[in-house]
Amino acid sequence: MVEKHGKNNLKDSGRGRAVAEVALGAALVCVCSLIRLPLAVPITLQTLGVFLVIFVLGEKKAAFCVLAYVCVGLLGLPVFSHGGGVQALFSVTGGYLVGLAVLPLVCLILRAANKKRLPCEVGCAAGLLVCYAVGAVWYGAVSGSYAISVTVLPFIVPDALKLLAASIIGRRVKNALKRT
Repeated sequence: MVEKHGKNNLKDSGRGRAVAEVALGAALVCVCSLIRLPLAVPITLQTLGVFLVIFVLGEKKAAFCVLAYVCVGLLGLPVFSHGGGVQALFSVTGGYLVGLAVLPLVCLILRAANKKRLPCEVGCAAGLLVCYAVGAVWYGAVSGSYAISVTVLPFIVPDALKLLAASIIGRRVKNALKRT
């Protein structure tokens, strides 16, 4: 009986660790979304946070991290670029929140379909393209203006650099965590 109880404790501690990892990943995305680079078009480090949790925790846990981040913002905490609350979802940039939640899932599906032979960077890039598409279409539907030059083009190079940084940093962090 003690042995069975011990196994359950191990199983529960694994679940506890997974919940803690998702909570920390969501917190990282929240913090990154609040860091703004003062450029002509305001750019946050939100996608960097998403990419980092994908590289460190994997696509499945990253999907839960981003979902938790979106839920926290929808509940009213000011973690989105323009604050928080349900109204953020119905704004012109609400589609990017939806797209961001889909990004790790696209990466997961593509990599699973290729038995993980597809590099994570390619999966993230594909997920980012889906995020752009959802966000741009949403922007157009809400604003009546489909301006890709405003909604997508200014973000391609910065997001590519964030993906590159996340790839380098995320792999190092993941390797360091494996050793502990």
